[in-house]
This record gives sequence, structure tokens and C-alpha cells, in this order.
Amino acid sequence: MGDVPGPSSAPYFNQRKATENFSRLCQLIMTICSDLFRDILSRYIKPADLRSELDNNRNRLERIMNAQQKEQIYTASGSVTLTAKDLDISVLYIILRNICNIPKHRAGWGNPPLNGDKRLSACIERIRIQRNLISAHSVTAAVDDLMFQEYWDVLKDAIIEIEKQSVGGDMYERGVNELLSCDLNPGRSKLYVEEFKKIQENMQIKQERIERLESKTRTAKHQLAVKKMKITRVEQTNTLLHQRMHDNKRYIDDQLPLKLQEHEQILLSAIQGIITEESKKLQDELKKNKQDIQEELKKHKQEIQDEFKQHKQEVKGPQAASHQTKIPSPTVAGFDESTTGQIRLDAWSSSGTGNHVKTEDKQLSSCQFSSATSDTSPLPERHRTSPPRRASPHPPPPLIHTGNLQSNNTQSPSQGKQMPESKDDDPNEDYCAVCQIGGYLLCCDKCRKVYHLKCHIPELKECPSDEWQCTLCTKADDMVLSKIEKKDFTMGPGKRKAPSGLTEKELKACERILLELYTNKDSAVFHEPVHKLVPNYYKIITRPIDFSKIRSKLQRQNLNHYNTVEEFLSDCKLVFKNCATYNSVGTPIYDQGKMLDEEFERLVQKFLPCYFDILDDLDTRTDTPVSDASDRGPREKK
Repeated sequence: MGDVPGPSSAPYFNQRKATENFSRLCQLIMTICSDLFRDILSRYIKPADLRSELDNNRNRLERIMNAQQKEQIYTASGSVTLTAKDLDISVLYIILRNICNIPKHRAGWGNPPLNGDKRLSACIERIRIQRNLISAHSVTAAVDDLMFQEYWDVLKDAIIEIEKQSVGGDMYERGVNELLSCDLNPGRSKLYVEEFKKIQENMQIKQERIERLESKTRTAKHQLAVKKMKITRVEQTNTLLHQRMHDNKRYIDDQLPLKLQEHEQILLSAIQGIITEESKKLQDELKKNKQDIQEELKKHKQEIQDEFKQHKQEVKGPQAASHQTKIPSPTVAGFDESTTGQIRLDAWSSSGTGNHVKTEDKQLSSCQFSSATSDTSPLPERHRTSPPRRASPHPPPPLIHTGNLQSNNTQSPSQGKQMPESKDDDPNEDYCAVCQIGGYLLCCDKCRKVYHLKCHIPELKECPSDEWQCTLCTKADDMVLSKIEKKDFTMGPGKRKAPSGLTEKELKACERILLELYTNKDSAVFHEPVHKLVPNYYKIITRPIDFSKIRSKLQRQNLNHYNTVEEFLSDCKLVFKNCATYNSVGTPIYDQGKMLDEEFERLVQKFLPCYFDILDDLDTRTDTPVSDASDRGPREKK
């Protein structure tokens, strides 16, 4: 009976076994695992360099350590000597993870590693996790056999795998097996348990600090997200405002000229209607006057005839013949029954120069042109020997009818240049030098070129009454600008200073250069804007420009007229730059643009020599006109 254990012996034995299991796990963590971490640390950081490495990473480590852990590394006494043996397993784990540059496992540091992951960082992570699980039993200081075996197997596998990868040999594996089978010293086991409890308390403090940091981090992230949303809304509002401003500016730039042109057309139509109405009234009045004159003539003629018959009856015999009175003829008296009573004189009818107008089939002097336009019957259909080049954008000027009485002198007052007898003898060209279209053309008195009134630069509002020569025949010395002229500023609305535009001499030089380009044989493709059906042109070319826009901006009545010569030169260079950008090298249009660009530089050197040195700068930055040409270096003359 004495050999049979009492009823209370089994519970006591089980409690003792659980406490022994907990003690063995604590010794495994505090001795073998800690020594293994120290060996790993010595492989990555030499013991002699440990202090310097910890000092270099002090700011980084202090953010993630609690007070007890900081005391182990950065003691208050400022001790210089420090070895791995002075550090516990929790501090060793922090150093291995943060400053040893050990590659992280697939799940990442701080997370449970995946099954089958045998990387060094995964094994270190498993030891940390098992230590935390074991510390959960520190309150009771007991672990049952089933849990003990599970913890022990995981720790043993991780230790053996680390030893194979980093340390080598089987020293730690033998230490694990000996610790499992040896008898435990109660005093030593109690010491390990107490030390493990301290570590657990430190871990709990660290966990609380981590949670506080995570809470602050979440709050900061939320505030940052709110600020980002506000910034995004402000940026979107700013972008929307910029877009609206851009759209409004583009609408003003696009629609304002159209509105002005529309109002101009309405005004011109109204004026034309008034002129037509007044002309009709004058014609009706002239017709009435004609009828009155004809009736008066008939009445006067009848009275003369009656008087003649009466006088003839009174005179009889042979004396009658000698006394016959010669009845004055209406023509002698200054009247003509065939007259229409409506004489039309052109503005050139009183001119005494050699001006003449050229039509598609004949050439007229000023008085012949006046006589031709005075005929009330419609003009005969013109017969051309060659078909027209293209449809004319400028209709022929309307015939001007006036109510002036015609002089009895039917002789033409035109003197000077002799009119050619036939079209073959005509020394002038057959088509406008600018648009290459026929029609009513104005002939230059010094060269062979002819122009429509609207094609010439500057544009002519009416036919000149004196001897006329085109801009190309004007003396070149009067158009050469040898030095840059200072700009005058005028006070605009709101007391703001605004440039007054091009000076008279600058304007003449620019008009001469532009007319030279217009009349060049290679410039036809640059006269008008590129058609919208040209593939991808307006996607590639962001700033389209052509000679018609440049010509429009030379006029002071244009709201966007040029204020400086640099703006004019910049637009001209932009024409050739767009040509070179869109067209491939070697194509006919590319070659035409290149040759015309060279001709343009020659003209600038001739008429604007003071701006010749800045053409290279204009060519590279056509978006920003040059403000001061005097600061540029010399340019090689061509």
C-alpha cells in the first residue's frame, strides 16, 4: 500500500512537470537562442565595430526601443566598451533586423513567415514569435506537454537551420538535445524564469509604445490625406480657372475679328444701299431732266420751223431765196438730239498723266477707262486667250457713275505713256504679281508688274490720280533702317503706358520685305492658311501662321498690330519653321520654304541691317520676340 501513490500525488506531479517544461523553454530562449543571435551578429558586424555601428544608427534605433533596451546600448555612464554578451535577445533581434541588412523573408519582417520558408530572416522571425508565445505563460510559469513539444520542435528546427546557414557545425543542435534530457537546477531555472518575465514586461511596454506610434501614424496619415484632398481640389479649381481664361482669350481672339468684320460688312452693305438709292434718285432726276430738255428742244424747233414758214410765205419772188434765214441747227446751237443727258466721268477723266488700267483683254488709258465706265449698258463679255489661274478672291471694282455734265471737248486729255495698239505689244504682265489672277489690274509706271488694288502692299483704297509706282519700285534708300529706333509710349486707358506701334520707316521696310516675299515665285503656298483637311497639320503645328496674317497685323487698325520689328521678323521666321517642321526633307515644299527663308534673310540684311544679327535667336525661340537687339553678338553676313 505504501508503494501506491496517494490521491494528491498525480496533480502535484503534473504541476511540477508543466513548470519544468516552462523552465526548459526559458533556458532554451535565454541561453542557446541568445548565443545563436550573438554569433549571427558577429558575422555581420565585427565585435570591434559594434559600438561605432550602434552610434551611427542611434537615431534610428532609439525610435523603436524602450527605455530598458536603450539603457543596454547607450548607458547613462557613457561606457565605450560594449559586446554582444551585454545585450539580451530582444535587443539582438532589433539590431539584426534594422542595421545588419539581412534580406527579409517573403512575408516581410514583423510578420509570421510562410510555411517552408527557410531563409535566415524567416528562422529568426520564428524564434521571436515562439518567445512571445512562451512569454504568454509567464503568469502561471507552466506549459503542458503538448504545447511544450510544439514550441520545442519549432525552436529546434529554426536553430538547426540557422546553424547550417550561418554558423556551421552541430554545437547548437547538441546543446538543444542535452537541454531536453538533462536534470534542471531549481535555482538556475528560477533565475531564467524571472529573467524571462522581465523580458516579457519589456516586450509589453514596447508593444504599448508601438500601438501608440501606430495610432499617431494613422492620425497623421488621415490628416495628410485630408490636406492632399484640399490641395487636389485647389489644383483642380486653378486648372479650371486657367482653362476658362484660356478659352475666353481664344474666344476673344477668334470671335472679335469676326464680329468686327461682320459689323463692317453690315456697315458697308448699308452704305452701298444708300449709294445705290442715291444713284437711282440721280438717274431718275437726270432722266426727267433729259425729257424736259428734249421737250424744250422739240418746242423750240417747232417754233423756229413755224417762224421760218411764216417768213417764207411773206417773202415772194426771186428775193425770197436771198432773204432766206438759215435755221440754226440744234447741233450748232450746242444741242444734240442723240445725247442721253447722263454723262459718267471716272476719277481719272481730268488726269493728264500716263496712268492706265489693264483688263483681261485690253489696256485702257485713264480717259478711255472713264469713257468705258460711263456707258450705262452692261460691259461686253471678256474673251480670254488663256483660262484663269484660279477664282479671284477680289471682285472687279464697281463702275462709278456720276452726274457731271460732259464737256463739248471730246478729245482725250491723256498724255505721257503711249497706249499699246494690241495685247501683244503690251509691256506689262497679264496677271497680278501677288495673287496671279487676272481682272481689273493697276499698272506700275516703272516696271512690268500689275496689281489688284487690294493685293498691293500697302492696300490701295482707290485708283491713284497721279503717276503711280509700286512699293517694289520705290527708292530702296528711303526704306533702309540702319539703326534701331527708340519707341514712343502713349498713355492708354487707366494711365498705363502702351507702345504706339511701328514707326513710319519701320512700317515701310516691313511692307517692302513682305511684298518681296509675296511676289516671289516660291511663296504661293504661304499666302493663305493651310486647309483644315491637311492630315494632322494642326496637331503638329501649334502656332500656325501665314503671310495673310502677317499682312493683317501690319495694319494699325488691327487690334493685334505689330508693336516692334522683332514681332514681325519672329512671325516671318515662324512661317519657315512650321514648313520645315511639318514637311520632310527633300520634298518640294520643304525646298521652297528653305529657299524663301534664305531670300528673307537677304531682304532683312538689305532693308533691316540693324536686326540681321538677331535672326538666329528668333529662329530658335519664335514664341518670344526679341526685346533688345543691341545685346546680341555679331552675325555672319551672307
